[in-house]
Amino acid sequence: MYFLTMIIPAFNCEDCLSDAINSIMNQTIGFENIELIIVDDCSTDTTRDVIKEYEKKYSNIKGIFLPKNNGVAGIPRNIGIKHATSKYLMFLDADDEYETDACEIFYNKIVETGADYVFSGWLSVRGDNFTKSSHKYLNETKEFTFTNGENIREWYKYFQWSGMSACIYNKEFVLKHNIECHKELGEDGYFSLKSLFNAKKIVFIKYWSYHNKLRDTKEKRSITNIRNEKMFKSREKSIYYFSDLMDEYGAPNKKLLLNPEVNLLLWIAYTLAPSIPNKIRKEFFIDLNNLEKKLDIMKLKSFNSNFLNYFVVNQHYTIAILISRVLGYIFNNSFLLNIFR
Repeated sequence: MYFLTMIIPAFNCEDCLSDAINSIMNQTIGFENIELIIVDDCSTDTTRDVIKEYEKKYSNIKGIFLPKNNGVAGIPRNIGIKHATSKYLMFLDADDEYETDACEIFYNKIVETGADYVFSGWLSVRGDNFTKSSHKYLNETKEFTFTNGENIREWYKYFQWSGMSACIYNKEFVLKHNIECHKELGEDGYFSLKSLFNAKKIVFIKYWSYHNKLRDTKEKRSITNIRNEKMFKSREKSIYYFSDLMDEYGAPNKKLLLNPEVNLLLWIAYTLAPSIPNKIRKEFFIDLNNLEKKLDIMKLKSFNSNFLNYFVVNQHYTIAILISRVLGYIFNNSFLLNIFR
C-alpha cells in the first residue's frame, strides 16, 4: 500500500514533465512509497511517449490517456482522484516541482494530526529568482479544529489562495464531501475553498514546499500568462462558480474572494493578445460591466485597477480598447514585459 498518491495533469509538456516527475522520484519519503498518476489531456506533442517510458520502468507510475482534450487541468485531476489507491492525495502541475522532503513532511503531519488536509507556503520561481509566498493570516505551524462553523464564517483566515498545490488531502474526506474541481480555469481555488467549507480539522505548516515555476518566454508561457478569448470566458464562468459556492454554504464577506477574481479578469481583458479584434474586446468589457453590477463590485483595491476599471464602470469602451491594445502588446511581448518588470 502506498503512503500517498501524487496526481499530475499533463498537456503538451514534453519539455518540463521529466523535471516534475524527477522531483517526485527524489522524495526523501522514498519513491517506492508514492503512487504517481499522470493524466494526459490528449497531448499533441511527445508527452504521451514520455509518460509511457516512465511507466515501463516503474510499476508505481500509472499513465491515464484521455481521448479528447478538456482544456483545463481540473478534469484530469478529478479523474486522477478516482484512480488513486492510497489514503492521501497530493497534486503537482506538470511544469512545477516539490521540495525533496515535501511528501515526507506532509505525510507525517497529516498522519500525526488526523487532519482533513495540511497546507503550506510555496515559492514563486521566475528563472533563478525565488519569491516566498504564504498565507496572509498564517505565519506559524498551527492546527485548527472547527466546531461552530468558523471555517465558513471566517473562511478568509484559512483559505489557501494558491489552490490544490502545496497541500496533502485525506482522500476519504475528499470523496465523502464530493469535492471536485469545476470545469473552468481557477478550478484549484474552487477545490480548496470547498475543502475548507467541509473541513473539521486543518493544519498549516510554516514551510515552502512547492515551486510554482512562472514561464514567460515567447516559446512557452504558463497558462496563467496566456491571454485569449478562452482564458477570459473560462475565468468569467469561474467567478460565478465561486459566487454560487459561497452562497451555497452561506459564507459572508463574499467580496473578499470575488474582488481579486474580478481584478484578475479585468487584467486579462486589458492584456489580451494583439490578435484579438476590437469587437471581441468590447464584448469582454461589457461582460465585465455586467458582472460587476450583478456582484455589486464596482471598486477594486489598487489605484491601477481602479483607474482601468473606471472606463469599464462608466462604459467608456473605446478608451478601454485603446489602453488594452497598448497593454496587450507589452504583456504579450516577453522582451518588453521583462523591461517593465
